[in-house]
Amino acid sequence: MKAIILDYDENENLKPITSTTPRLLMKMCGRSNIEYLFDLLKENECTEVVIYGTSFKGEIKEYLAVNKSEDLKVRTVFLGRDYDISKGLKIAAKAFSEPFLVIFSDVLSDINLKRFCSLHFESGNDISIAITDKVIGSTGKPIVGEDGKVSLNSGIFMVNPECADMFRCDGLGMRVVPKSGNKVGQLLMAGYLNRVLDTQSYLYCQRDIMGKRVKTFLNISENYIASVDGKVPAGNYTIIPPVYIGKNVRIGKGSIVGPGSVISDGAIVGKNVHISGSVMLSNSVVFNDCLVTNSVIMEQCTIGQRCKLFDNSVVGFGSTISHDCEVLQNVKVWPEKYVESGYIMYGDIKTSIPKRHVLHSGKITSGLYDSLSPEKCVELGKACASLFFNSKIGVSTDGSRKARMLAMAFQSGAMSSGASIWYFGGAFLSQATFYSLFCGMNFGVHFKTESSEFCTAYLFDGKGNLVTGELKNSIERLIKNKTYLRGELSTVRDYLNIKSVRLIYAQELNRVAHGQLDFDLSIDSPNLQVEQLFRESVDRLGCGFSPNFSVHINNDGTEATIRELISENEYKSFPMDQLKSIVQYYSKSDSFRLNDALFVVMKILAIMRDEEKSLSSLAYENDVLLGKYMLRGMFEESRQDVAFSEEIL
Repeated sequence: MKAIILDYDENENLKPITSTTPRLLMKMCGRSNIEYLFDLLKENECTEVVIYGTSFKGEIKEYLAVNKSEDLKVRTVFLGRDYDISKGLKIAAKAFSEPFLVIFSDVLSDINLKRFCSLHFESGNDISIAITDKVIGSTGKPIVGEDGKVSLNSGIFMVNPECADMFRCDGLGMRVVPKSGNKVGQLLMAGYLNRVLDTQSYLYCQRDIMGKRVKTFLNISENYIASVDGKVPAGNYTIIPPVYIGKNVRIGKGSIVGPGSVISDGAIVGKNVHISGSVMLSNSVVFNDCLVTNSVIMEQCTIGQRCKLFDNSVVGFGSTISHDCEVLQNVKVWPEKYVESGYIMYGDIKTSIPKRHVLHSGKITSGLYDSLSPEKCVELGKACASLFFNSKIGVSTDGSRKARMLAMAFQSGAMSSGASIWYFGGAFLSQATFYSLFCGMNFGVHFKTESSEFCTAYLFDGKGNLVTGELKNSIERLIKNKTYLRGELSTVRDYLNIKSVRLIYAQELNRVAHGQLDFDLSIDSPNLQVEQLFRESVDRLGCGFSPNFSVHINNDGTEATIRELISENEYKSFPMDQLKSIVQYYSKSDSFRLNDALFVVMKILAIMRDEEKSLSSLAYENDVLLGKYMLRGMFEESRQDVAFSEEIL
C-alpha cells in the first residue's frame, strides 16, 4: 500500500496555530501530527508515502531528516502555494501504478486502512471516500453539489492513479470533480475519523486522544493522565483528568489543571492558575492567578498575572500578554505580538498593542515586560515634582528591600526637580494615605512588593485618593515628553524622615472608639503589620478574644469582612460595602476615613457599643432605613407625575 499526504496551506481558520508551523507538524499531546499519521500507515503495512506540500518546505524536510522512519519510504514534492493542486497530485503519484491512499495532513484517525483498500477494490470505485459514524468536531460526510462536484470533509480517500487530476481546491475547500464514466463512492468504516480544521477541532482532537476515543501509541494511564515518561511534576496542585503533562513542566501551588488540558514540554504554570480544556505548548509561561478556558497558548508565549483567556482564543507563537489583560472569546493574537497591561481584546490582534498609559487605576505595576525599574522611578519622581513644584511629597514603602530601593530612586528624581520629601518609612496602603492626608501632603506615593516578580507604585493626591483624571494625564504627559523641571543644588529642598508619624495613626485609630469597647473578637490579616497594629489598639480598649466575632482585613488595610455568630453554629458575613453603609448612617460625617478598613471596623465596634446592638441588628435597621428612603423617593416621584398630569389636563 502506498499513500500521499496532502499538506496544502489554504485553511485560514487554523491560524495563528499554523502561522509558524505546517499542519503536518502542529503539536497534539506532545507529538506532531505527522507522527500519528506515520503510526497509522505503518500499522496498516504501508510501505511508501509521498508528502505533497505547498509551504514550509524547509521545516518539513528538516523534521524528516532528523526523524527518519526505517519501515516507511518517504519522499517529498513541493510546488508552491499557487500551483494547481490537481497537477501536483498527478506529479506526486507518477511513481504509483496501483490505487493509492490520499490523506489530508490534518487528519486524526485509527480506521483500518487495509480494510478500506480491500473495500475500494470490491466496490469498483475510481475514488473511494472514507466515512465513519464515530466522527467528532468538524468532519462529516461528503456533500454533492448541484454541479456534481463532491465536497470532501472526510480527509481519507482511495484513488486510482488515472484519477489523481480530479481533485480541485477552491474557495469552498477541497473537492472532487468526477469525469464521465468515473465512479466516486463513499465507504463506511469502523473507528475514529476527525480533521483539525479550526481551533475548536484542534482542542477536541487532543481531548479525544487523552480520553482514549482514538487509538494511538501515546502513554496514557488508567486514570487518563497522559505523559511522555509516565510521571507528573511534584507540587501542591490539582489535576482533573484527562490531561497531558510533558517533560520538565512546573506547576505552582494551588493551581488546577484539567479536564482536557495539555501542558507541553518546558511549560511553566504559576500559582493559583485555573486551566481547563486548553493547550499550553512548549516553553510557554502563565503567571499567577490566571484563568485559561478552552484556549490555545502557542510555543514561547508569556501570559502575565491575573490574565483571562476565554473560549476558542489563541495566543500566537512568541507573543506576550502583559498582566491584567483579557482575551475574549474567539480572539486570535498573531505571532510575536506584545499587548500592554490592562488591555481587553475584543477582536484579533495582528499588530502589537504598545503601552499607552503609564498609570492604570492610579498605580504602576512592574512585571517581566512592563518593568518598574529604578530608572523609571527617577522619571516618575521628576514628573511628580515638576507637577507639584515647591510642594511636599509623601513617600512610604511596605518595608521590603525592593520597595525601599524604588522609593530611594523616586526620592532622588523628585528632589532633583525641586520637591520636598517627607519619608514615612514602612506602612500599609491605607496607613500611607492617612499619613499624606494628616501631614498635609500635596501628593503621595507608596511602593509595595506584590511578589518575587512584581512591585507596584500607588500614587494618590493630597486627599488620599488614587490618582485619576486630569492629574493622571498630566503625569503621563510629563513622562512621555520628558519635560521635567530642573532644580539646582542650591534649590534642593528638605528631606524629612518622620517615621514617628505611625504613632499618630495608632492614636487616631483609638480616638475613633471614644472610650473603652470591652468586646471579645478575633483578628486576622495576611499582613502581620496590619494585624498587630489593630490587635494592639483593641487590646488597649479592653477587648478580649472570641471566635464568635471575627474580623478579617486585607493586605493593604483597604478592605474588611466581619463574621458574626447569629445563632448556634450559624454565622453571617458583612462585607466592606455594608460596613461603610452602617458607618455613614451613624457617623453623620462625610470626612470619616471610609477607605481605611481599620478605621471602619473600629467605628463599627463603637457604634455597637453605643447602640447596644449586635452587628446583625444594625445591618437590618440600616437595610430597612434604606428601603424606606427608596420608597419615599418613589412616592415623591409619583406625586410629581400626578401633579404634572393634572397640569397638562
